[in-house]
Amino acid sequence: MYDLTRTLANNTIYIASAVIATYGAQVVDTFYVKDMFGLKLHQKPKQEALDRKLRAAIAEGAERAQG
Repeated sequence: MYDLTRTLANNTIYIASAVIATYGAQVVDTFYVKDMFGLKLHQKPKQEALDRKLRAAIAEGAERAQG
């Protein structure tokens, strides 16, 4: 979670709300995010860039956890 929230903060994105649900043994976290002006991320290139950065943060965190 730290890696994800740090990546959001580094990209001036904030969590407007969060929903955490459990389904049996699974936990699903959903974050609704906005940019630094409080606006939704409508531009596809910005969404895709943030997606790449978040996926990289997850991969880096997983590597640290294994090593």
